[in-house]
Amino acid sequence: MNKAKICALASILFCTAAIKGIYAEDSSVKWSGFFDLQHNTYHGLSEKDGFRWGQFEVGLEQDISETVSIEGSLAYDHENEKFEIGSGLLKIEPFKNIEIAFGQFDVPLGIDHNYYPSIDRPFVSTPLLNEKMYDSWNDPGARLSVENNMYNAVFYVVNGQNLQANQEKAQSAGCRIGKVFKYSEIGFSLANDPAKRDSFSGLDFSYHCNNLNILAEIMNVNNSSDKKARAYYVQAKYDFGKYFLLARYGGYSEEAGYDRDSDSHSQLSRLSAGGGIKIENNVKMRIEYQLNYEDGSFSKKSNDALFFQTVVGF
Repeated sequence: MNKAKICALASILFCTAAIKGIYAEDSSVKWSGFFDLQHNTYHGLSEKDGFRWGQFEVGLEQDISETVSIEGSLAYDHENEKFEIGSGLLKIEPFKNIEIAFGQFDVPLGIDHNYYPSIDRPFVSTPLLNEKMYDSWNDPGARLSVENNMYNAVFYVVNGQNLQANQEKAQSAGCRIGKVFKYSEIGFSLANDPAKRDSFSGLDFSYHCNNLNILAEIMNVNNSSDKKARAYYVQAKYDFGKYFLLARYGGYSEEAGYDRDSDSHSQLSRLSAGGGIKIENNVKMRIEYQLNYEDGSFSKKSNDALFFQTVVGF
């Protein structure tokens, strides 16, 4: 499905839901959105310093029946200065705890996809694993989700990263299976991406109890030449009242000849620390300081960064 067809589909979903919601006596249309403004300071890279828009997204949801619903969103791409499709989904629940969805969505590889929106992400930046491995993967396709009190699983087929750029008619398939405990969850992910000739495998862990939230993830990638890359991170968030503190450590390494990104270093590590305040339920201010190192240790320092962010949800 090309970009024009995707835009047309999303427009139809938006207009249909909006018109029905306006004229219905008991409207079930749910509108929501968020935006964030950042001020970034990169030590040694002054051309990137200053204010900039982060994410800007507007979305809607509507129940068509007890088992069918639609949702869609438009997201602002600040690099290209235009709005693009963030999601456009037709969701069907044929049975309790089973959902089938068709459309465009954040690919559920690992757990970081739950925090792509800046309104949900505790930090200003994404983990190094996301940045180097799949860059907030979002694609059109189909997915099947199943869950109960002890387990959850999601299976999906999507176009594949950079499908149009590589002009390869190859689709990606993957899954994530999770085991749920009282305060925590452990998950295992698998995916292949023929467009980049990569195969992913990963483990993730989350812990939520009282004021403490911990997330951890490790992911391996093998390419067609059997060269490997690995990334990981561990992060913690502690809430006390309307304030919160943050800490995260992550790393990335690749074998010689992997060549996923010609500009990348073979080893990177990043330590981030920060905090923030919840001014209102949907208004947050955050600060994050990054320490970046090029050789995977703390002996060769790279460009550090300081981020300020204000996020507003509506």
